[in-house]
Amino acid sequence: MGKVVYFRVDFQDDKTTFFPGEIIKGLVRVLVNKELKLRGIRVEFHGEANVFLSAGDQRRKRPANSEVYIDLVATLFGKG
Repeated sequence: MGKVVYFRVDFQDDKTTFFPGEIIKGLVRVLVNKELKLRGIRVEFHGEANVFLSAGDQRRKRPANSEVYIDLVATLFGKG
């Protein structure tokens, strides 16, 4: 049975930061060493922001707030 050599997601224009409402485009690249049976391929998107506050001493930060912007699973191949 085959094995996955690599599974890579390449975002258009090599972007690493996205903003609310922005369309995310890219390619999913999969290389296997021989034929491989798959039930499906899915990609999970998770995005969040965390804010930390410090009072004078920069080494002592405490969490102030966090927000989840995206938590999504997209099925690229197979049954969702």
